[in-house]
Amino acid sequence: MKTAIYITSDGRKIAYNLYGIPGESSVVFFHGLGALRNSIVVDEGWLKERQWAVISFDRTGTAPTGPRFGYSLERVADDAAALIQALGCAHCAAMGYSAGGLFVMAFAAHYPGLVDRLILVNPAPLYGSRRYHAKLGPGMRLAAIAARFSPALSRWAFTILSSQPGLANAFCDVVALARPFPFTPGEIRQPVHLWQADTGRAFPPTNVERDPGYIVMVIKKLNNE
Repeated sequence: MKTAIYITSDGRKIAYNLYGIPGESSVVFFHGLGALRNSIVVDEGWLKERQWAVISFDRTGTAPTGPRFGYSLERVADDAAALIQALGCAHCAAMGYSAGGLFVMAFAAHYPGLVDRLILVNPAPLYGSRRYHAKLGPGMRLAAIAARFSPALSRWAFTILSSQPGLANAFCDVVALARPFPFTPGEIRQPVHLWQADTGRAFPPTNVERDPGYIVMVIKKLNNE
């Protein structure tokens, strides 16, 4: 594994891990809400055998990246595109866990020529649903509402919460996900692989099966680990 810092065009620092050698078969990993680039476990021997690479990066709010007001799904997509292109990847697959799945969808919608396919692992529910708000504490719930309806209140919440150790990255994610989505699911034309555990079913297989464009495979007795 190689750990390095990518400097964006506006001078921000993005920490990333590179497993394997980037090239024709590269996967960009988007971690869950408030998590880190190290939240994925990679078998580098397996990657080497298949000549694959995995790129995992920290989103805004995690040192050394630091918090950023105005953080959004589009800006994360721009950061991801710039990073993988700087590593020499002409195209990639994008994998997202939980809230990372929503960032992956935005990435695929904004960069259809760069993203070949999506892998969504237990994708998080969308803003506004009861399941979404149930996962947030009172402070984060307020931050989400402010981001959606009150820019002034959102800036105040940013000043308070983004300075708290361990809260900045989760706060930035909540704010980005609460804003109106800059895409519709119909804009995503790439193949999508959906892995959904029974314990966190945001997209029931029965709903997916109604669309003739999807193939659903149910794997029984699979450990949710």
